[in-house]
Amino acid sequence: MLHNDSRVWRLLVVPAALALTVTIGAAQDEDRAGELRAKLEAGRPVRIVALGDSLTDGMGVRRPNLNAFPQIFTAALGERYQSPIELLTAGVPGDTSQGGLWRLADDVLNRRPDLVTVQFGGNDQSSGRTPEQYAETLEQIVTTIRDQTRAAIILCTPPMGDTAEEARFVTAAKQLGRRLGLPVADLDGAIRRGPHDYRGPFPYGSHPADFTHVIMAQELYRAFDELLGASPRFRVELVRGGRVIAAGSELRVRVKVVSQSEQTETGQVTVASGLFRETKHFEVSAGSTEGLEFALRAPAAREVGRAQEHRVWVVAVGKDYCAFDLGWVVFAPVVSLDAEGVSLDSRCLVLGSSNWRGSADLSAKFRVRSLEGGLAFEIAVTDDDLSVGRLSDPAQGDCVELYLDLRPPVAQGRPVYSPEVLALQVIPAEDRDRHPRWRTLDAPPDGLKEVQVSSRRAISGYTIEVFLPRSFVARYRDGDWSGIGLDVGVNDADGGGWRKSQLMWSGCAQNYLMAGWFGGLRAQPEPREALRLVVQ
Repeated sequence: MLHNDSRVWRLLVVPAALALTVTIGAAQDEDRAGELRAKLEAGRPVRIVALGDSLTDGMGVRRPNLNAFPQIFTAALGERYQSPIELLTAGVPGDTSQGGLWRLADDVLNRRPDLVTVQFGGNDQSSGRTPEQYAETLEQIVTTIRDQTRAAIILCTPPMGDTAEEARFVTAAKQLGRRLGLPVADLDGAIRRGPHDYRGPFPYGSHPADFTHVIMAQELYRAFDELLGASPRFRVELVRGGRVIAAGSELRVRVKVVSQSEQTETGQVTVASGLFRETKHFEVSAGSTEGLEFALRAPAAREVGRAQEHRVWVVAVGKDYCAFDLGWVVFAPVVSLDAEGVSLDSRCLVLGSSNWRGSADLSAKFRVRSLEGGLAFEIAVTDDDLSVGRLSDPAQGDCVELYLDLRPPVAQGRPVYSPEVLALQVIPAEDRDRHPRWRTLDAPPDGLKEVQVSSRRAISGYTIEVFLPRSFVARYRDGDWSGIGLDVGVNDADGGGWRKSQLMWSGCAQNYLMAGWFGGLRAQPEPREALRLVVQ
């Protein structure tokens, strides 16, 4: 009996000791958060270390030193406080939480941080570690940072897929945060709540792009408010949307300031990009929204041969609070139905420029005609070496890519894919007796059998024709036809084996991941030279 009693005693005392440890740790974190806040408000230097994997490193972001989520978060803190803030990024692609623990001394402890963000999980799951092992290692990381530094800590959940096993890693991070009394930036939840790719946060194994890092940065900023015990006063939003505009015209970029306070808030909103910078006063009463407009001049059509993107930083600064948003303004070319053909030449090379041997090697011309009952897309390709590929991966051989954004005009150009964005890949017939092979990049939509595809061989290359019934467009647009998003790409695989170069009319080599750089197709010629404007 004495032995059994001692076992019961141990079972009771261990949870009590654990609860005491958690309570002490949470109290220490509260003290450290107070120290961090005091430093920031006094204008003293603050050092942030972002510990994590490829997401923290900014893999998949075009300018990670500017647009990865730790950098965006730090920039927002810089607007909120006058303190010099140093960010040290310790993100290692492919790393697990165990790897983060192994390099903790060099990457975190020896740097004497004031704030540490911890983000792992995706590689833990893919490498076969269990959620329990992941949580145990995270706890070791947190405990070590608590014991050997004065840093405050924010945990981040890993953006994951949709399986039950992947969801367990997100749950493990949340539960650990609650148990240890730490604020948790729910990156996974924020991505799912915001505008997100319907194919998941990592389509085709890619990493989140720039617009998703904005969402993650805003969620980290929310967790920072939680760390300091601060209540958000307001939020600021760049109003997204797309439309066709006249080249060279003046247009307006719209911003909303939304109250999250029980009193009137005042301050300044600044909108800044490489094109313009302007500051305006705002005053928003409790429960209300104020809209502001900022002037911007569109470039001339000759200045936009292909899509061009401009980063737009929006920050609203009040008496004791700051909110931010980050977006992009994209100008893209527009073509009208039945207009003369549009050429794809060396200016359209997005991959393999060093492999390109002139227009006879790879070039193209396309036009869109209005026929009874539908639209006919004709893409004539000049290619001196036909090397078709497999239908399982058409882009690795000679093929044409046709991108169609069939969403309503205001939604066109949103960077994330939805089922209304259609990507066709067409492999030309190898001889006159065969038919072209084609597929959709993603799951084929209803009514796809109505789409007709044909090809013709020529001495200099081949021609692809795609007929798109207006009834197919009407499935997405309720009969409204005022134009769609359009892009045309051509892949070249001289000698076979793999793609050597790629042309794209408006967008980029990542069109299959983001729909924000497509050009536009209009039903009628514009009275002036037109551009497609997308605020995203």
